[in-house]
Amino acid sequence: MSVTTEVSTAIQWRVRSAKHNTFFRQSTEDCNEVFVLSPDRPFSCEKRPIPQLRNSRDVRVRIIATGLCGSDIHYWQHGRIGKYVVDGAIVLGHESAGIVEACGDDVKGLQECCFQLPEHISFREGALVEPLSIAVHCCGLAGNVQGRTVAVFGAGPIGLLCCAVARAFGAAQVVIVEVAESRLEFATKFSADHTYKMQSQSPEANANDLLRNAGITSGADVVIDATGAEPCIECSVAVLKRGGVFVQAGLGSPRISFPIGQICDKEATLKGSFRYGPGDYKLAIELLNSKRICLEDLITHEYTFADAEKAFNNVAGRTGIKTSIYGPDVHKNGMS
Repeated sequence: MSVTTEVSTAIQWRVRSAKHNTFFRQSTEDCNEVFVLSPDRPFSCEKRPIPQLRNSRDVRVRIIATGLCGSDIHYWQHGRIGKYVVDGAIVLGHESAGIVEACGDDVKGLQECCFQLPEHISFREGALVEPLSIAVHCCGLAGNVQGRTVAVFGAGPIGLLCCAVARAFGAAQVVIVEVAESRLEFATKFSADHTYKMQSQSPEANANDLLRNAGITSGADVVIDATGAEPCIECSVAVLKRGGVFVQAGLGSPRISFPIGQICDKEATLKGSFRYGPGDYKLAIELLNSKRICLEDLITHEYTFADAEKAFNNVAGRTGIKTSIYGPDVHKNGMS
């Protein structure tokens, strides 16, 4: 009998069962087609041997859908992110969903690094559990946001998801800040109560206009910067209320001029955020299962594996919100 189990995978495998029966399909392919980035940053497609299970607790996953992340684009365009350098050929992509094709003898259920996805979640949504987990982590670092005002800088996928998670966690008011009108319009429909377009003026002037337009009198309780851009960071600290929490999620230049004096003056809490931690994937999936968050609307562009380079160019041009690439020989309905 040939049977399958759907999964979502990021840096480590994240797994989904098909209805109530967990079952597997052995691959009939003898090679693995991969999209490779080289140190001098040209793309190429290669055929490599299918990875073998390294131990009795491994699973092998056939990738169906992968979301493109800003870090993928940064590695392509710059060859590095901080201390992480492309010094050899690498296969980009860490927001993925697929099918378990093989498992080790000791795999009795879905646990350890594996998490079942709800049946109503598609492959392309499953691929976005990874960025959703980042947003869950950011909001978790902010502490209890219930009944509080949250301002998010940047209406890219992470910023939008931070807004959605903050609302799901009970925030009384969520404001998002962006420079692109199209993204602000999308944010209003997706997750934000108020939007503000950054103007060509001082950070303090932008902060005052933002607070006045949103009807916030004493500043935001929580600010999450998902841009990494110095002007946004300066403005976001100015928006923060006395005793508030500032979470830095976006990665831009590794060294910037930061208004640390304002953090001290306001006795604010400054936290850095790096990806996600224990429990974040599970909570992200629970948010999807309860339908408090829906990811389908984020996906505005889809590409076949053969057009993967076009997908990278699309994201680099800041077109749409989220771009997905389907695996080799996968149709756009998410199944081969």
